[in-house]
Order: sequence, then C-alpha cells, then structure tokens
Amino acid sequence: MFYGLLLLFSLAQTGICFTDGEKFFRIKSSASEEFSEFCIQLNETSVQLNETSGSLFIGTCEEDNGGQLWNVDLHSRIHNEIPGFRAGCIFNVNNTLTYEIDCSNPASGLRKQYAKFSYNLFDDKIMHGYKALHIVGTVQTGAPVAMKKPKQNKINQEWKLDFVPLPEQIKLVNNPCGNAGACAICSGDCDRDSDCEAGLRCAQRELHINRENVPGCFWGDDSDRERFLDKDYCFAPTDKSSESIVNYVGECSYKNSGYKCKKCEGSCHYHADCDGTLECFHREGFEAVPGCEGEASARDMYGRGICYEAGLPSVSPGAVNCTVDNNCAICTTCENDEDCFGDLRCAEREANTTVPGCFISTATDPAITSDTNLCFRPQSFPGNAAVVNYVGECSQSSYLCGRCEAGCTVDDDCQSDLVCLERNATEHVPGCFHEGNPALDMKGKNVCYDDPSKPELLWNGNCNHRHPCPKCGGGCEGDYECKDHLRCAKRYGLEDVPGCRWGSNASYPTFLGDWSYCFDPSVVTAANAVRYIGQCSPTIPGYLCDECEGNCKYDSDCAFDLKCLHRTGFDNVPGCSDEGSDRDMWGKGICYDPTKFL
Repeated sequence: MFYGLLLLFSLAQTGICFTDGEKFFRIKSSASEEFSEFCIQLNETSVQLNETSGSLFIGTCEEDNGGQLWNVDLHSRIHNEIPGFRAGCIFNVNNTLTYEIDCSNPASGLRKQYAKFSYNLFDDKIMHGYKALHIVGTVQTGAPVAMKKPKQNKINQEWKLDFVPLPEQIKLVNNPCGNAGACAICSGDCDRDSDCEAGLRCAQRELHINRENVPGCFWGDDSDRERFLDKDYCFAPTDKSSESIVNYVGECSYKNSGYKCKKCEGSCHYHADCDGTLECFHREGFEAVPGCEGEASARDMYGRGICYEAGLPSVSPGAVNCTVDNNCAICTTCENDEDCFGDLRCAEREANTTVPGCFISTATDPAITSDTNLCFRPQSFPGNAAVVNYVGECSQSSYLCGRCEAGCTVDDDCQSDLVCLERNATEHVPGCFHEGNPALDMKGKNVCYDDPSKPELLWNGNCNHRHPCPKCGGGCEGDYECKDHLRCAKRYGLEDVPGCRWGSNASYPTFLGDWSYCFDPSVVTAANAVRYIGQCSPTIPGYLCDECEGNCKYDSDCAFDLKCLHRTGFDNVPGCSDEGSDRDMWGKGICYDPTKFL
C-alpha cells in the first residue's frame, strides 16, 4: 500500500516555524458527519503539570482553540507552533501518543524517527510506520488517541485535515483605500465596503474605544501603533448564524436594501437592522448576548450591537425527573448541576424568584413559582466587566466566583482575595453594576467583590507634576503625574487597576471610560506570575520589562532576548502564571521567553 506524505513547507525565524498567513490544519475525525465534530487536541493542563510533555485527546472542534491547530515540518513531524501558543511535536512511543515541547532528540538518536507521520490519501488514515492513528473507545469528547493496526472502514481511524489560515497582520496601506484601488484582507484605511476587494467588508472602528480588533486579523510589530488610531480595515466575514456564535459581519442596515443581521450577528443599531423578528441587543463592551455564545472571541468586536431572539424560553416542569443519564434542557426542573445538559447549571431558587434566561408564567404552571430549581445557561463576561451576574452555586470543589459574580456562600467560594457579600435581595455591590437585571442577577444571591480594605479608586481631576496623584488616584496621563515611585496605569475601558478597587462612588460610564490612575508597581508577586508594572520602553531608564511583565508593545520593550506577546484580554502567556489576577491588567502585552518552547 502506498502512503502519500503531506508536507507543508515553512520558513524558520528564530526557531518559530510559521509565516504570516501560513496554513495550519485541524486533525478532524471523519466520524464528525455521523456524530458531531471532533478534533485532536492538546491537553494543555497536562503540559502545565509536567512542564515538558503532555497528553492528547479528542475534543469538540473549536475555531479559536490553539491546542487544535497543527502543521507538518520538513521532517514529517506534526507540530503545534502558532503565535502566542506552545511549540512542540507529537511523538509515538510504544504506540502511545505524547506531546513534547522539545521537538529535537534529547533522549536518543531514534527520537526523530518516532515523530515522523504520513497521511494516507486513499483511506484517510494517519500513519506512523505500520500503525494508524486511532480513537480509543467511543468517539466522544475526552476520548484518548493511540496507534493501532490499520483496519479498513474503521471509523475510529479515519481522519480529514481541515485547513485553517493563520490571521493576516494588519497593514495600513493607504488613506483611504479607494485612492489606490481596493484594499486586500486586513489592510486599510477603508471608509466603506466598496473600498475593499470583492467578498470583503470594512470593519468600522471608533477612536474613543481603542478596543476593536479586526476579525481574522492580528496586530503585529508593524501595525501595533495603528490599533490606537481611528483606522478601519477590510476583513472577510463568515456565516456563523447556525452555530449561535457572536459574530461581527460588518455594519448591518435596513436602509437601501442593506444586509440585515442574522441571529448572533452584528453590528446592528436598530431592531430594523436585524432579520425577521430579531431585535438588536446593544452593548457597551463584550457583554454576553442572550441565546448566543462566544462573546469576546476572535469573531466578536468590542461594543457592537448583536441581533438576538428577544423572547425567553418558557419554563417546563418536564415529563420525567432529570438525572445524570437523562439531562434537563434549559428552563426545565433540576436538583443539581449534574442533572442539566452540557454547560447548563442548576439555579437554586427561593420561593417566587426569577431565573436568568427563563420566562416563568403562573398561567402555564402555577406550581413553578415555588422554590423549584431550574436549569439555566450562565452568561460569561470577558475580563472584569463588573456586571453582577449569577453563574450558579460557587464552591472550592466546583467553580470559584470571579468579581461581581453571584453564587457564593463564604469568602472561600471567591477567586483570589475577593470576599463574599451577603444579600437578601438585589442590594448594591460596591464596584459592581447593573444589580437586579432579571437577565443576569438573581434575588438573594451573594456576590464576590473586592476586599473593602483595598484602597478605593478616586478621581483627583487633572494631575500634574506640581500636584501629582496619590495611589489609586486619577487621572494621570503619564508617570510624571504620579507621586514618588508610583506609575500611571493606562486604561482604555474595562481594565481594573492593580492594587486598587472600584468603590460605590464609581459609575459604569467611568468604568468603561479611558481614565487612567496611579498605582504601585513594586508589589512582590509569585515567581513567573503575570504582572503589570506600567509602560515598558527602552527610552525609559530601568523600565525594560522582565519575563512575565508588561505592558510591552514591541520586542524592544523587553529585556534580554525576551519577546512581546500581544493580548486581547487575559490570554495565557507561555512560561507564566496567574493571568487575570489582581496584578494583571486586561489586554496588556507581556514579555516572555520563546527559547523555552522551541
């Protein structure tokens, strides 16, 4: 039997085997057509525990999951090397598949041989020697993979490669595009869709937000300055409406036969911009959209209105009691989280309380207004969005509540140094907003919030070198406007300030605004913990960022041979820990050591 070898050629730059726009692929099980879509995935947790190696398993195919993206080098090794993720190879040792960060052969001269794979073009098998890549047991999430003797028509051994291009780097080529012809993908400045090449649309960005990324594109060293300018760029919209994923497809409009947004699409401004009976859900940031998933993902865009189904599902008591084997759907009765399907959780109700995302009608079922528990889908908010949000019951054994998340009983149910605030109804939570929103909050649920012993952020007006701002005081424009060794934490909306808390005096517009505050960067953290120390720059003496420090914008902002990892939120940083902690800051670039992951 002849096995065709699939090779993807790439250029090596400082040990990283990728180029802008190079195609990667997911290794997708052919069983996906009969069941659902499953892909080979790196167990990132196992790599973090072992530091040098890890395991592989079958996971649901996800568009933005870097642990599912692979490539093949000139030595036929399957590797995972994408910007901001780990760099390692898949090995077959005694018919067991493992993942190792070191793709070379440190253990023996035969190591490279153990990493060589080929793709059989005739029966869709991935081979290593005379063994085929095989899903062990039932094709389902979490199933392990191994190498076994190939068999014909064995669905557990059939694979297809789902090619995925890496995002293009954003380029500012002309202003506007129309003066020099149509702009290509990820280039600008465009003013309207007609400025872009056929099939592309113009992603409209706003200067005062500075948070908008461009779907399918990334900010690189050559374009990072432009992200803070009011420039618009061409992008390729995709149709995700059948998947209920929040998806920016361009500006939707009811005027002049414009495109009307489908479910979970944006950007809409009016209900009339949405298709059919859908309505426009207005957002100030990356707020969750009822009935949709994937907010703040690579296809979402900051502050954009999204079309959604405004009606809530009616509560149904269910014909039978739900169990682990017979899961409850959304808004049906339950006793605990295990009774609910998928990512649903069981909302523990007191008498006559509402449940986020469910419509409770006494006309439909009078008994349902008692203390019957119901399955619901908790909404997720990126970063520290400061919106009071019931996520289910929190505990050390299940899920620790983040800031402004409801469901705690004691302080230990909260993340980090947060404390649990007891409530009898929907009382105000200091530093949090939108209490009592029936779509998110739940009566009588306690909320995790900042320890009141932390200094509160206070607005001092316009600071200057004569009247510098104190710790947690705003608004500064630079370090020179802060007292002593304090530095100015530059904000663009959404960010918390390290070592400070939002108090009852803060308003939601203030939180979303771009006001900056002075903070103390000298606080000692755990080794390799991500921490924001202020703006790093080679032009500021003593302020080159060390490993796991930020904010960096360019590699030159980092000490030694460290590189700058650009982030759009609390993204993981290779070799670092505690992303999203009190000392981290939303969306700040962090310096890391790339040599540890070659």
